[in-house]
Formats: sequence, C-alpha cells, structure tokens
Amino acid sequence: MAQQQACTHCSKSFPPNHFLGKCNCACQRCAACRGVQPASPLAVAIPAPSFQPQATTPASSPPPPSPVLAAPAQAPSAPVPLTVEHVPQRDVTTDIDTLHARLDAQANFSSQLAGSVSEIRQLILSLCQDQAQLTGSASSSRPVPSAPMVTPAQPPRAPTPSSSSPAGELQLCRLFPWISPEVAQLVYDDRLPPHDLGKLRRAEPDAASGILVNGIRVQPALPSSDAPDVKRFLRQIPDVRAFAQAWTAYTALRCASTGDSDLCASLSSFLVAVVDHDTRWHWPAVAEYVLTVCERRFGYASASDWAIDDLSAWQKALGGIPRRDVSTSKSPAKPSTAASSTDVPASSSTKRQRHDLSRQVCFRWNSTGCPDSSQCPREHTQVQHPSRSPRQTQVRHLTSVPAALDVPSADRCLSLLFDLCQHLPPVCPNTTLELDAFDPTMSPARIGSMQLQLPAWERLLLDYPDKRYHTQMAGMIQHGCLLGYDGPLRQANRRVANLPIDADGHAHLCREITTRLAEGWLTVVPATSAFVESPIGVIPKPRSIKLGTIHHLSHPRHPASSALPSVNASINPSFVRIQYKSVRQLVDFVRSNPNCLLWKGDLEDAFRHVVTADITNRPYSWQ
Repeated sequence: MAQQQACTHCSKSFPPNHFLGKCNCACQRCAACRGVQPASPLAVAIPAPSFQPQATTPASSPPPPSPVLAAPAQAPSAPVPLTVEHVPQRDVTTDIDTLHARLDAQANFSSQLAGSVSEIRQLILSLCQDQAQLTGSASSSRPVPSAPMVTPAQPPRAPTPSSSSPAGELQLCRLFPWISPEVAQLVYDDRLPPHDLGKLRRAEPDAASGILVNGIRVQPALPSSDAPDVKRFLRQIPDVRAFAQAWTAYTALRCASTGDSDLCASLSSFLVAVVDHDTRWHWPAVAEYVLTVCERRFGYASASDWAIDDLSAWQKALGGIPRRDVSTSKSPAKPSTAASSTDVPASSSTKRQRHDLSRQVCFRWNSTGCPDSSQCPREHTQVQHPSRSPRQTQVRHLTSVPAALDVPSADRCLSLLFDLCQHLPPVCPNTTLELDAFDPTMSPARIGSMQLQLPAWERLLLDYPDKRYHTQMAGMIQHGCLLGYDGPLRQANRRVANLPIDADGHAHLCREITTRLAEGWLTVVPATSAFVESPIGVIPKPRSIKLGTIHHLSHPRHPASSALPSVNASINPSFVRIQYKSVRQLVDFVRSNPNCLLWKGDLEDAFRHVVTADITNRPYSWQ
C-alpha cells in the first residue's frame, strides 16, 4: 500500500508521483493544480534533491493518510519499457532559491495575517465591552465573538461593505448607537434640517421631570412641529455642552460620508468658535446664531465655507445684544457673614483659594472704588505710587485697568492658532479679485519706487496664503493696474467744459498741477491729439480748510442718444466693488475692550500711489 500525500492547494490526496515536477523535484501542489500530467510511477524511485519545505502555518495539520489498495503484482513476463522524456538542462540551484523565496514570502504573509487577526480580535472585544457598558445588563448574555480561524489553504478576505451602504454605516451601531439609521442617512446626504441637530446627541438618562401634584406627575409638553425653530432647537439642545455632543456626532458622520480631508478641521473650527461665543453671550442668542449659519450652509457649504466666520449671521444674532457678565455668571453670590455661620464649612481647597485671593490687591478699589467692598476677597490697601501733579492724579495706571489684565480664553487662542496652522487669512475686505487686474503684455504708465522694488514685494507676498491675490498684486506692480474700462471712448475724441471754479479753486488747481508735473504724475498732451476729456472741479474737504479736486468721470449722467456715455458707465462693476467696515464693529471692539486707545491713520492721496497701465490713461484726460 502506497502512502498518499495531501495537496496544499486543493487539499486532496494523491500518490507521490503526482507531486513530482521537472528534474524530479518535490512539489507541494498536485499535478492537476499545476496543469501537468503526473509523472511515471517508476520516477518515484529516482532520488530527488534532498529538500524539506517548511510548513507555512502550524494552524492546521494535513489529514492522516488513508489506505490505498495497491494493484496486484503481475507475472514477470516482459520488462516494462521505460520512457525517458527529454528535459532541457536547467540550473537546480536557481529553482531551489526561487522556491525558498516563495516559501519565505508565504511565511511572512502568514505571520502578518496572524498579527492582523489578533488586532481585529482585540478591537472586537473592546467594542463589545463598551457596548455592554452602554446597554447595561441586557448585553451580559451576548456571547463574546471568538477569533476567526485562519487556514493556510484559503486566506480570509477582508469584509467589504455593500455598495448601497454609505460610508460610515458599519461604524454607526458601534460609535453612535442612539442615532437612528434614518437620521444618519440624512446626515450622509447632507439633508438634515438644522433644528434636528438635537437628534444627534445622546439622550440623558430618564430622570423625574416635571412636578408631582397629588401623586400625579405633570410633565411639560413635547415640542410641536409648528413651534419656531429657535424654541425647538433650545428644547433639544439647552446648552453648549449638548451642542458639542451633537456637533461631534454630526462631524464624524459627515466626514465619513465625504472624501474631503479638510471638512473635519473646518467643522471642528466652527465648534470652537461657538464655544467661544458661549463664553461671551448667553446661549439663546448663540443658538440663534448657530441656526442662522446652519440654515445657510447645510446642503451647500464646502470645507472652505465652514472655515470662515459668517459676519452677517454674527451681526444679526449677536451684534447688538449685551454680553454676558463673566464675573457674575460663573461665580454664585457669596452669602452674608451672618448666614455663613450656620452653613457647612467650606472645603480646604476653597479656603486655600480664598486665602490666595486675599493676598492680592484690589485694583478697582485703588482706581475708582470696589462696588462689593464688603464681600471682595482681595486686600483694600493703598498702592504707593510716585508723587504726581494734581493733573496727573486723574490718570489711571495700566495696572489699575481691568482690561489690561484680561487674557483671551483658551478656546479663543485655539481658534486663532487653528486658523494660522491652516494658513487661512483673516476676513479682510477688498482682497477678492474676480477678474485679472493686469495684462502681461502691457507696461506701467511710469516707473516708480514700487516697480524698482519688485523683487522685495515678491518676497513679502511669497508667504501670503491667497496665491491668486499674490499673483495679482505682483502683476499690477510689474505691468500696471487695469481700471476695467471697456467702452467706445477708446477710439473717440471728446472735449467738455469744466465745472464752475472760483478764484481760490483756480489757485489750488494751479499749485496741484505744478506739483504733479514736477513729480511726473501728469503728462502734457498736445492740443492736436485726440483724447477724451472729463470735467474737473474743486470742493472744500469736510472738517478741514483744505480743498479737494474732483474728476467728474460720471459726466454726463444722462447722455442723449447721440452723445457718448461717461467713463464710469463702461467700467466693469467687479473692478469697483469696495467694501467698507461698519461702525458696529468699532463699537463692539470698544465695548469689549474698555479704556482702549483708538488711532486713525490715513494715507494722503492713496489712489495716486497705484500705477496704472499705459493703455488706460487715454479716457482719463482733462483740460
């Protein structure tokens, strides 16, 4: 009876002649798996190279050899003819090295697979333990999943989610078991209504709510569907802590369903901004701000939109309301001395904190007087200052100003640092250019200091986050700035009269023309040349004795059908879109920083420092 051998590929048993390859080398796979004819039974007697392949994994052993009936021996009538196949000469050492490399690769793959399986098993066990803690005793009867068995014949395949399941659905039941699949699907599709953010937070444990009247508990009514969005939002998310829980779940689900790597950072920065607003304003106002922003951005906004603060929503919800008093909102009122004698003594940490505060000097008492002098824990002692004149006694020292001792909150510092790390410039007006402001084929009208220092300007703009703004600024300096004019005055010739000017105005214009000609800002055009004129005039500057020159480029405002239009009528609005900061921002800054100093700076003749392109000068002539 001949001993049979099991194939490592199909796990079937065959005689030894099925496992002989070329040059009678032993193989681990049968002839059927290799797609060749089995060798002759007489070739088994030929000695093969002594080589014992290593087992891939000790996880499973081959089945025991089953007895095989040998063919009955025939009478030695005639010798069996031996057929010798011509095999080309081949280096046996090369085949052995190749087989060694394959076996080493299989052993390495098996070891890596075993390590990955152990890590997956530990992850499954930890998730089951967390689930058991969340669900309580109901999950104690669940069997702990055992580690999957790995056989060397068929490596396990990684589980792949179905194509119909959105990304992150497999982790939903593990990470957020309180979120229903319907609500999660709305988040995946970016169709969640803003007032339903409360459905993403974990519900608090059932507590006795309402009041007890004659043994009957009266609870408040559930929010109706026709209630305002702010009230429904506040019922579901009563404070910033609940909003942080809901927003964390929303961020995880949205980032799992999209391939945008910057979306998670942008949504997290919005959470940091909301937490910072909660430290300054009351939560109902902050909730209205959150709803306004979410209504504008849910379903439309990208990662870059979430990374920028919505100033209009901030002004609508938080701009004109008073701020929260941090000193009174975070610390409860101190009891009186008479009442404190009957209360329980404070802890040692509270006493130590009050003792540390008592060692400090009350700056308000030294400056304008402490309003709660009877309950203030700081020392009311006079701080010795150098002798001052009677007029200097009214000046408050920097150490006595409470605003000088204010330090920004950690959340606010984190938000600023987060923007700097992402290279996001602050919201600045007049930095977004919709159209190109220069033409690389043109040259500037004159060469000034900005053109001579072009390499220095390029180095200064090199690290600016907005690359388009960097390119436009460098191009305007090198080739001159375009003014966006595209009209019929390029090839026309128009002469107009100036506005009425008195003697003082004429003297002012003569001085200004002489100065600008000496500086090279103006050029004298011959009278025979064709050019377009616009009327000029002189007006007094407000709150000043100086006169200002106006160049009336909107003339004529109502041209006739046969007359040429004005210069401003043919300028693209994208070139003249200027946004000015409102006074509300300045008032809010003064309210947030009392006793601050305001400084106003103005660059004289700011627009004269901008060098235009040579081709744009023709429609801006005057006489």
